[in-house]
Amino acid sequence: MGKQSRKKQQKNKNKNAALGKITSENAAKKVPSGPSSALISRIRHGDARLRHGSLAALSSTLFDPESLSSSCKKKEKKNGGITLELLQALAERIMDNDMPCAMCAAGCISNYVLFSNDEEEIGESTGGLLSPILLGKIEKSCGIILKLGVDLTNATTKMHSNEAASSERDDEKMNDKKSKKQKEEHKKKSPAEKILASMMEHWYVISLCLHALCGLIEGSVATNQDILASLLSEVMGNENLLTILLKVMFMGAEMLTKTSTTFSISEEGQKTLSDTLIYSSRTLHAALDENKVLISSLLETKLGFDADINAMQFILTYMENSTLPSMARLHCAGIIVTVRNMLPNIGKKDSSGFVIVEMDNTAILSKVVPLLHQYLDYRPDIAAALWNRVSETNEKMKAEVEDEKMEKEIVNKVEKRKESARSICRRQKAMKDAAAKATSDSTGEDKNTPNGKTQNTSSLSPQEDKLEQYEKALDSWSNACLPLKLAIEITTNLCAGSGSNQSDGLHSYEDDEGEMWDDVMEAKLMSSSQSTPEKSDNDVSNSWDVRLLSNVQTSGIPDRILSLFGAVILSAIKCRNETIVKIVIDDLMEILSKSSSCLCNILSSVTTWKCTEEDASAVWKELCSAIQNAIQTKELDKLVTTVIPFVGITAITGVMLAFARHRPLLLNTIGEQELTLVLDLVKSEKPTTSIKEENDDVEAFEEFQHNAVATLGIFSTQPHSDEVNATICDALLKTLCLHSTGAAVMSEILNVLMDIYGAYDDDDPNSHCEVFGQKNVLNYFQKSISVLKKKILEEEIRNKGFDELEMWKETVLNAKRFVKYKKGQL
Repeated sequence: MGKQSRKKQQKNKNKNAALGKITSENAAKKVPSGPSSALISRIRHGDARLRHGSLAALSSTLFDPESLSSSCKKKEKKNGGITLELLQALAERIMDNDMPCAMCAAGCISNYVLFSNDEEEIGESTGGLLSPILLGKIEKSCGIILKLGVDLTNATTKMHSNEAASSERDDEKMNDKKSKKQKEEHKKKSPAEKILASMMEHWYVISLCLHALCGLIEGSVATNQDILASLLSEVMGNENLLTILLKVMFMGAEMLTKTSTTFSISEEGQKTLSDTLIYSSRTLHAALDENKVLISSLLETKLGFDADINAMQFILTYMENSTLPSMARLHCAGIIVTVRNMLPNIGKKDSSGFVIVEMDNTAILSKVVPLLHQYLDYRPDIAAALWNRVSETNEKMKAEVEDEKMEKEIVNKVEKRKESARSICRRQKAMKDAAAKATSDSTGEDKNTPNGKTQNTSSLSPQEDKLEQYEKALDSWSNACLPLKLAIEITTNLCAGSGSNQSDGLHSYEDDEGEMWDDVMEAKLMSSSQSTPEKSDNDVSNSWDVRLLSNVQTSGIPDRILSLFGAVILSAIKCRNETIVKIVIDDLMEILSKSSSCLCNILSSVTTWKCTEEDASAVWKELCSAIQNAIQTKELDKLVTTVIPFVGITAITGVMLAFARHRPLLLNTIGEQELTLVLDLVKSEKPTTSIKEENDDVEAFEEFQHNAVATLGIFSTQPHSDEVNATICDALLKTLCLHSTGAAVMSEILNVLMDIYGAYDDDDPNSHCEVFGQKNVLNYFQKSISVLKKKILEEEIRNKGFDELEMWKETVLNAKRFVKYKKGQL
């Protein structure tokens, strides 16, 4: 959904597999040997009860979320694991006419897609197999719901007429036997209630299918354009991805409206409808991301059922409907922003003549921006109350678990001692009398007083009761965070402006045999750089971009994002003295990271925001104060403890870098204190004792150090003395030589050093030639090039992103040319 760049697809992929054309040979290679054929036979059995029993067993064992997650970590699969044949059998049962079977099968597939993160299991072939079936089931259920809707209307009308006639008869004389019979009939479900229950079953199946389909599109599977192309093709007649999702959105909104006026459904049914509306709009939002073909189709799509209106007009109306779930409305806002940003690359109007400039002015400024304002709201007091509730219920749940564990241990000990019942009673009575006497002596209470304890009247066990309270508290916290995260992400995309994000100009610096960075490839790089003009990543020269972003600034959104960013930092720092559940910290860090990306886009595109030296300096000082509070202690240039995780520190340094890069007037205010802070961040080493050595921590540390190096490089472009330059050089060389320094940081250090010492005129005082010679920088370059090449190869094995690898390889080529230049060989 966001502007996150998709990973490049690996070469020589099996495109037949991506389209779902799976051979038995491919299946044998992709998945291990699976469950017995007896299980699959039971799933395909003619008896619906046997099918349902087998599917229910699978949903609680092999396809249970915890089982799927643990199987990915341990790489151990019990009962033979999940095979392609089993998935095919489950996919068949999704289309089952027996609703309990269809619901179980859809639930298993949904769990598999959402919780099994093993890329070897969820391959392109699986996505190509499941996607058409999921769409087909959604379309089929929509058709049944439409028919049931007509039946429900007729049954409701008949029921109301019968009730009216019955009320007239009740006014007359009735005998007791007839009254009793009417009471018994009243207890039974009416035809309208039965029809409504059947409709809700189909809505539940649609919701499960949408969960799975959304997971396929958002995950690594659907990044393959072949799968999205297959979804665009006709499925179940003339229906395809766009028309099916729009139909679900239309019918779901209509159903939700009727529940408040015509008939009532249970709380569970309301949740099912809300989930359906959210995931239908979310799936469409994800599918449209950077997909010009799908956006072009959307602009030409009309809703041919019940109302012949244009798809974009329907999405705008849908977004404005305040009775719909907030997440569904926000996803529609995201769709509008996505379409708006991609329109210059499409160069089309839609079939109704919906002019792109008009959509830009009316939809974005008058409809999307106010909606974003509504949800870009973070209140520290409410947030603190919510996370404290999560922490309290979590502690109570843990205590209850410990108590039950202790009780079981005591029971086991008693059973081992084989103590008689009379001895147990005497011992317990003595313990009770002793405890009562001690309580009476200390508090003066009567020994028969129950000490204010209340008996648990809930039908649930104490452990289940505490678990339910914890889950409700966690749901309240998540429901507060999710709209905020999505609103920030949409604002980030809005402030990025329009323009192409294609990477057609990128070149791979490898020859056919996998050898890198030889003279031939260097020549190819030079020729390609001369033939391909450079383009800014954030070119907002388009007049309608400038006008839009100017209005966005006037609306106050940038200031709101900055205020939100600061408030979340304070909340995260405040958490250091409190016992906070990890999921709360993770959510705060995610909000902080998304806000940081949004501010970076704003600083890049909205050039008139915080553009004065005074405004930029004031924000910079606040950021410096925040980073100092976030890093609690240091010892010999090595971070010992941090108040917030490295993800949060990375977010702060990212905004600092954006201010230094896009607000040049700020550099006039940088003094010794600010320079020292950045130097300390550059020289910091990865901690090894106070935090867990997890991949996320390592990547976040490297990213924040990369931001610090890049900021230092921008500082060094300002005129400065040789003494200051020597200090900067020492910090960069020290970090460059550390064994723990990653490829990204090494690459950025080499780029900064080339910028500092790459002047053509040695007499230029800003060339700092004496420092370059005294520090023996050239020797460091020669040693670091080979080290960086090895680190790049290691990152390739770890499947690092294509764009990062290409930039690092380009740095190596530039570094080799820099060495030749300094040696006078160019």
